Amino acid sequence: MASALIGIVFVGGMTASGMLQPLEWMSYDARLRWFNTDKPAPSEIAVILIDEASLQYLNRDAGRWPWPRSVHADLLDFLARGKPRAVVFDLLFVENQRDVNRPGALSAHDQRLIDTTRQSGFTYHAMQFLTEPPDGARAQVLQSQLPADFTERWSLQRHLRVEPTSTAPSEYNDFEIPIDGLWQAARGVGVVRAEPDRDGRYRRMPLLHAFGNDLYPALALAPVLDSLRPTTLQSHAATLRLDTLSIPLDSSGQLLINQYGKFNAYSYSGLIASLKQLNEGDVEHLLVNPDEFTDRIVFVGADAVGVHDLKATALSAKTAGVYLHASVAGNLLRGDFLQPLSSTGTWSISAALALLGALAALALRQVTLKLALLFTLLLLFGSGAAIAFRYGVVVDMMTPMAAAFCAWFAAFSFLFFTEGKDKRRVRRVLAQYVSPAVLAEVVDKYANYLRAEVGHRENITVLFADIRNFTGMSETLAPERIVEMLNIYFSAMTDVLFAHQATIDKFIGDAIMAFWGAPVRDEQHALQAVRAALRMLQAVRDVNTRLIALDVAPISIGIGINTGEAVLGNIGSEKKLAYTAIGDNVNLAARLEGLTKIYACPALITENTWTQVRAEFPCRLIDSVRVKGKTHAIRIYAPLPFADADELATARALCETTARAFEHYQQRQWSEARTLYQTLPSDRLREIFVARCDAYALLPPAPDWDGAYTLSGK
Repeated sequence: MASALIGIVFVGGMTASGMLQPLEWMSYDARLRWFNTDKPAPSEIAVILIDEASLQYLNRDAGRWPWPRSVHADLLDFLARGKPRAVVFDLLFVENQRDVNRPGALSAHDQRLIDTTRQSGFTYHAMQFLTEPPDGARAQVLQSQLPADFTERWSLQRHLRVEPTSTAPSEYNDFEIPIDGLWQAARGVGVVRAEPDRDGRYRRMPLLHAFGNDLYPALALAPVLDSLRPTTLQSHAATLRLDTLSIPLDSSGQLLINQYGKFNAYSYSGLIASLKQLNEGDVEHLLVNPDEFTDRIVFVGADAVGVHDLKATALSAKTAGVYLHASVAGNLLRGDFLQPLSSTGTWSISAALALLGALAALALRQVTLKLALLFTLLLLFGSGAAIAFRYGVVVDMMTPMAAAFCAWFAAFSFLFFTEGKDKRRVRRVLAQYVSPAVLAEVVDKYANYLRAEVGHRENITVLFADIRNFTGMSETLAPERIVEMLNIYFSAMTDVLFAHQATIDKFIGDAIMAFWGAPVRDEQHALQAVRAALRMLQAVRDVNTRLIALDVAPISIGIGINTGEAVLGNIGSEKKLAYTAIGDNVNLAARLEGLTKIYACPALITENTWTQVRAEFPCRLIDSVRVKGKTHAIRIYAPLPFADADELATARALCETTARAFEHYQQRQWSEARTLYQTLPSDRLREIFVARCDAYALLPPAPDWDGAYTLSGK
């Protein structure tokens, strides 16, 4: 579908330009907060924080930060009592601390940390790779390589079978490694290097870092490698495989951090205070028991503002950087990964949503329903993406949702202009036929009206109204007076017809043709027509009042109504069309209007109409007639107006007597029929049937007479 294709192309451009990326990050962060704020880290992970309380507590003995490195050796001594699996320092010890008493020599504090690191056998230290601009004096330094023995010991190629063997060119040209002696004493080293996204938030971390032709692990990966002891490392664009452990990577080759919201966290000061208690022999009131760290991977990092290692993440604008490394280690230990959906999957979903979005705009007529369907579609997709996140699958939300909206908008815009043109055309044609209320509904459902161009059948009720003796009036009145009289009459009748939701087909001289049931379907079209007819007869009184004031003789009208199936359509030529109804049932209504003169009834309806209105209106049986050109007789009725219950009772009594009289008449019981008709009020109907009964009594009709009166004229 063209609209879906337009949506995909447009969103493709937005995605390529990065316009949707900030929104995508926001949706990712929202999902992470929703599911991970209270998510606990694996029990194997513990974190020791250098917090504000630690800075204050140790200020008395160790002074201001940075502390002498023997303090960290004390921490290792304490942790060694609990036999942790690993202690990982998210702190850089890349420069020697000066010893004022021994310039140029290794300070006692540095030596203490080196010795304790070596003795522990479980300590990991941090290093970092840098990308520095080569300028002046540093140009030569930046060309230097890592020490050969450092590379030999810590390069992953020296310990694992790395596939593929080739390494991508390194972006780094400088390094900072632990001080000499410390990296030799460590159990392992890892790189602390992660870059925030453009909005300043940390969401991902590289697990491998290339420097020269060698690979080095991230700080979080280093202790996990010792736990897993893999023999093979396979690095691909979307996956890092350690033997059987498959680690999903995003499009940048990094691990999306499935960050935990709760950790087994300890204050650095609490552990140092517990060490003092142990040294003093107070083992019963320890703040922290070293056994709590048994077989755990313990990360040591900073949480204090002054140590400058706070990061903005989805969970907090001030997240301790050590939490990121600890989260990655937990992800690796538990296989608790966030798997980004492939770009192929994302665009497949986008194409599907674009198609559904276009269909949402095309499927329904009302704009509110179109919007509701679109929002329902987006809500369902958003809910699905949230559920997928809960199970570790990260689905891009903005690209598919934008595709759905753009496709919807494209389809809606197309409909707006094309439907707008069609609606204006429908409005222009129908404004002269129907009331404003009906016109509004027809325009909303304009497609149904457009079917009229090829014609269609509908069950409708047709009304014809005509002014009595109009020909004689037109011969005596001036043309201007005739036009003025007709305008007054047609205006009043049009108001009545529109008030009863009629479609005015045409004005034919002094006659009016109208119908109900199309173009707007109405199950009560017969009732509407009869109500309108009785109201038209009342409106004639107001018309006559105005005509008398103009010195014009009052008028009377006759109305014929029939219900039945007719053909509706735009009939005419390319230059002139009229929306009209044609068929036998339309002709019958016109014939019925002519019969009002014979029976002196202002309004007549056929039996077809009577069956649908008899419950509401008392209808007097007039006759059974066979109009010219028809072989079947039809009964005709006169609907009677009533203003209150008394008038209704009188009208129903009249209808009942007339029906019984006609029953005797059809059974050739002339005397009984004549007697009953004689009891009716004196009117033209009484005269007609009394005369017929007298005539048939003298000269009975033929044996095949069916009680119907055959009309010889129109």
